[in-house]
Amino acid sequence: MNRHSDRQTSQAGAASRSPWRYLGWMALAVVLIGSLYAVLFWAAMAVPPGDAVLYAGTNAVPLVLLAGIFGLVIRGAVRPLALSYQALAHAALAVSFAAAWYGAVIVLQALVRLAQGRGFVPGHFAPQALAWHAFQGVALYAAIAATSYATARQAQRDAPPPMDRLERYFSKASDTIRCIQVRDIVSISGAQDYSDVTTTSGRHLARFSLGEFERRLDPTRFLRIHRSGIVNLDHFDRAEPAGSGCFLVTLRNGETLRTSREGARKLRALLF
Repeated sequence: MNRHSDRQTSQAGAASRSPWRYLGWMALAVVLIGSLYAVLFWAAMAVPPGDAVLYAGTNAVPLVLLAGIFGLVIRGAVRPLALSYQALAHAALAVSFAAAWYGAVIVLQALVRLAQGRGFVPGHFAPQALAWHAFQGVALYAAIAATSYATARQAQRDAPPPMDRLERYFSKASDTIRCIQVRDIVSISGAQDYSDVTTTSGRHLARFSLGEFERRLDPTRFLRIHRSGIVNLDHFDRAEPAGSGCFLVTLRNGETLRTSREGARKLRALLF
């Protein structure tokens, strides 16, 4: 496996781990924020420890869930907007976040009272407590927005730079170095970490894997018809049924290549 394959494997592994990592951070946030609220209820409001933990959860759980949801909205829907529209969107979202958090806390606290046998009776905050809760909601939304912008910029910096389209490359045979023009490529066959390239003037071995060729070549001119074969559509002559949903492709130099079923599907997609 070459370095490009190693990088792809690493990125795929990181992608597969990201949902679990995200859930882990959310759980940690619930524990930390809930602990702070529990201490506040117990120490400042003389709430019994058991009830303090329950009421802390009614604040922390919806807060963390709403933070995740609004963070996704900010990254996916707000950031692409013009700055003036972003400001309006943030104002509306800040109010929505505070209101949604307050409503969720009221409902969850009513459920706690129901579980304690006191009936499902949604309450309300006293004016001063409501004002403080609204202030917390807006301030926390601002922190969520700032974090969302920072993480989005970091993700952009960490993203691998896009590869330029390959127009030419150099190949060495013995002591001779030749410049290969991509337009002269007829077909490419995979050879482990290398590729066997057929051009209009001959064949050579390139130090590119077939996957790297596929990423660097213009997809409107080159088509991967099999897991081990790419053809230049400029040199395509005809394709005939070969059974099992596959085609036998004939190129203008007389070379024939069999497609896979996926390659046949790609060829059919080119039909008008």
